[in-house]
Amino acid sequence: MVNLEMQSEDGRIDVFLQRLTFLFRQIARNFMRKNVLDDCDISIVDLYKNHMPIEEIYCGTEVDLYISTNNINIDIVKEIKENAKQFYIKFCEVLRTKVNFNNEVLMWFHKFTPENVISGNTSSIVPLLVKMFPNEIANFDSINNQFRALADVERLKSLKMKTYVVFGR
Repeated sequence: MVNLEMQSEDGRIDVFLQRLTFLFRQIARNFMRKNVLDDCDISIVDLYKNHMPIEEIYCGTEVDLYISTNNINIDIVKEIKENAKQFYIKFCEVLRTKVNFNNEVLMWFHKFTPENVISGNTSSIVPLLVKMFPNEIANFDSINNQFRALADVERLKSLKMKTYVVFGR
């Protein structure tokens, strides 16, 4: 899933952080208690504490099915689950090195879902632009006005005007 997000041809920066946060929590829930994960900042949660008992480590449906339908030695089952837990921990560690879950810009991008952009609920994108492009943009006002106009795009489409007045030039 991480590779799919990183190499996607779709421009879905608006859900990038949300999806990777979901993935991190799903993997961590295979070996950590849900209530621990619900109450913590995943960027700093201690992956070496608050584990489930080894018997409760989740290894997937196929492993559960195999263990349930075959007479497997309990020590082998524990070894499998311990190895899975170590894999999950390593995965979460690597994901945290690749993604800054507290990155202000990534957290701000959720405002760029198509639904939110056309809703008009985001009054200004200047804070994001200043963080991302502090020296590159000369006319924040023009960009912000164009962004705000997106909320009225349907109304603009319905107008039967032959010429358009361009403001701000």
